[in-house]
Amino acid sequence: MENIGVVVCLEGEAPKPRKKGIMDYIREFLASFKKFEFEVGIKEVGLENYSIFLLSIPFKQFEIQNLKRPHLDMVKQTLTEKLGEKEILMCEGDKRLFEMLEINTFQRVTSTGRKLYKYLLFNILSKIYDERGYDLGDLDITIIDGGDRKDLFSVIRLLSQKIKYITVVTKAREDFEKDADAFCDETGLAIRATNDLAGGVKDADLIINLGDIHTYSLNSKVKSKALIINLGEWDDTFLSGNVMVNGIKVALPKKIASQVDSGIYKYINELQIAEMDFEYTEPWTYEEIYSRFRNKGYIIKGLAGRRNTLKIEDIWGGNNYTAKSQR
Repeated sequence: MENIGVVVCLEGEAPKPRKKGIMDYIREFLASFKKFEFEVGIKEVGLENYSIFLLSIPFKQFEIQNLKRPHLDMVKQTLTEKLGEKEILMCEGDKRLFEMLEINTFQRVTSTGRKLYKYLLFNILSKIYDERGYDLGDLDITIIDGGDRKDLFSVIRLLSQKIKYITVVTKAREDFEKDADAFCDETGLAIRATNDLAGGVKDADLIINLGDIHTYSLNSKVKSKALIINLGEWDDTFLSGNVMVNGIKVALPKKIASQVDSGIYKYINELQIAEMDFEYTEPWTYEEIYSRFRNKGYIIKGLAGRRNTLKIEDIWGGNNYTAKSQR
């Protein structure tokens, strides 16, 4: 994987304008004879598959903006050389700073953390349900298709390792059923396909959304304790009374966390770092995925809710959830 650069400058606002005095002009005159020297600071965070480099420019943003053209060109050239030396192909930082330094040609970091969130889905669900004594196989599970057939089947394949029946809501029901027949024969999974969102989620204990829920009619009613695992887009007002998990919070291995400067966290979070540290090869079993995750030293430290971090207790709402096996 390509190395990643995070470019930062010193913090600080421009001073308020004031009338210059004679001493200001003297200082400017003397400064014009001083050699323009600076050094771009570099810190490396080494991971198994790539490195993140924090490149620190020793000027505040307004100072860069006010540099004379020859000096600005020197900063640009030095930074470009450093990026090349470290084989950096993806770069993050302040948009305005990138414009001033003309480094907008670099690809931005494409990782969002969604892929790792998806691959850890089974373990997340086990953390939520198994630790409370509920069997995932006893739940009514509905997946809302987002139109990416490969994405849909990767989730179904992970669930099929323990689940025997699911409902899929898809606008391409007939095409999906053709693809699903062979998959069901291979795995023994039973799938009910429907293009009716209301009917598909009505009895669900667990809803996994892969798509853009805005494209459906939002008049559905579901169980008050149905849990929503959101891997797509979701109107926050839709089923606002139900608990929604939008992602996971991960803790980095200590040896990595100790290297990460706060400047990196302004633009890349722990989940993105963890996701980019994985090489994905399907099909994996959920045991293999979680084993690799833990063996690298990563830990799931929380679940991302609608607006804050969730604990298992928040999802269960006082332990009044009733799964099929407990009804």
